[in-house]
Amino acid sequence: MSDTETKKSNFLNEFKAFVLIFMTIFGFFNVENKKMLYFMILASVLLIAVVIYIKENDLKFTKHFLNIIIVFYNITTLIFMVQYFIGGIEENKLFEVLLKPFYDGEIFNISAIIWIFVLTLFLQMLQVNSNRPSGENYGR
Repeated sequence: MSDTETKKSNFLNEFKAFVLIFMTIFGFFNVENKKMLYFMILASVLLIAVVIYIKENDLKFTKHFLNIIIVFYNITTLIFMVQYFIGGIEENKLFEVLLKPFYDGEIFNISAIIWIFVLTLFLQMLQVNSNRPSGENYGR
């Protein structure tokens, strides 16, 4: 392949992964509470597939973008869970905005928030394991 074709195929691969990530994340805002569990299962499978796709195609931009989103949701859910389980939840507009798909106006869907936390931890582990050097380059 020529250099132009390689760049074009790399851009298309990045775009595919980027679209899947956006569809998965913004899909939570459009799902009814009754169907949230089914969408969470679908979103989990899609995100795991995207991480594997990123690893196989060595996509750098999408990988960094996904890492930023994973870390953001991981820290947000961790802070929420610490506040919820230790001190009880107080009126906090920040959590209402950041975790809006899991808030129905009165209570938070704690099981969904815990699932997001566990999923983001798992996705981080998948990405860390995919970055380990192997063979003769290990330790350099």
